[in-house]
This record gives sequence, C-alpha cells and structure tokens, in this order.
Amino acid sequence: MNGYVLLRTLLGRLFAGALLAFPFFCPSAFAGDFGREARIKAAVVYKLAKFVEWPAISFEHALSPLRFCVLGNAPLIDALQSATGRTVRDHPVSVSRIDDLSADERCHLVYVSRNQQQRLPAILAMLDDRPVLSVSEIEDFAQHGGIVGLIRRGTRLGFQVNVGSAQRAGLVVSAPLLELAEVIGRGF
Repeated sequence: MNGYVLLRTLLGRLFAGALLAFPFFCPSAFAGDFGREARIKAAVVYKLAKFVEWPAISFEHALSPLRFCVLGNAPLIDALQSATGRTVRDHPVSVSRIDDLSADERCHLVYVSRNQQQRLPAILAMLDDRPVLSVSEIEDFAQHGGIVGLIRRGTRLGFQVNVGSAQRAGLVVSAPLLELAEVIGRGF
C-alpha cells in the first residue's frame, strides 16, 4: 500500500471514528431527552460543518456566529440546539428554526426538513450560489442540487456530497470528508 493510500485510509478512519463516537463519548455535547437517531444526526451535522470552509465575506467579522438554521419541523432541532455556543472554525454556533428563506436570512448551514420535500426545487433555487451549506435527509437531496444528503446504509448513516453545488456556493469541503462521502457532481 503506497503512502498516499495509507494516509487516505488513516484520515478516513480517524474522521469516521470521531464522527461516529462523538455522541457516545461526549454525552454532554448532545445530552437531553431526544431520540438517539436525532442526537446522532445532530452530531453528524455539527461535525460536517467542521470540515467545510465558508468564504470570509460570509461573516460580518472574524468571530461572528456560524448560524445553523433548520427549515421546517425536524426532530433533530432540539438535539441540534445543544450545539449552541460550541465553535466551528472559531465561530460560535447558533441554532434557529426558520419557516422560510428570506434574502436577509443569514444562515450558514440550512438543514432542510423532510416536511419541505414538496418545496425542495424552490428552496434549492433560493440557496443556489449563496454561501450556505445545505443538508437534508430528503431522498436524492444531493442529486437534486443540495450539498450534503444524509443517507442510510443499512443501519449506518452515510452521506453524499455534491461538489459542484458546494463550489457554486463558494464553500470548500475538506478532502478527508470527501473520502468518506459518496461524491456527486465533480464540479467545474
């Protein structure tokens, strides 16, 4: 096994281990009376954000909050609220539930709830070219233009990343994250 393949394998395993172990070894991070699945998804969403770089113009200043917005009703909102105050790339995380995406809404990450599936084309059109990481478990989310689609692989939670959508949004998705993802749309 050459050095590059070995490094890729090690980085992938380290990230996967950290991603999957996070809710179990850091119980205070997402504690509360939420469903186990919601806690795991919330931990995955939080960890995904750590492997994405937003353009500097996305923030008013260097320590501005990184806003996680949940569009619609999603069971993970309560679990995700527990990430409030934690940091991603030196930005404190704030979490809010929103009913629509207005032009002045300053979300850095939008989790699109399943109950928004009928509105998905309009939602993705509003997010297109904005520096917003879109995440959802709606079926084929990444294929339809979302950036990260959460998918089930047996009993495990996996994800797809649409690299072209991320590039259009001005986001940089790190290589270790892409090594673990099913990559859709190789970009420009």
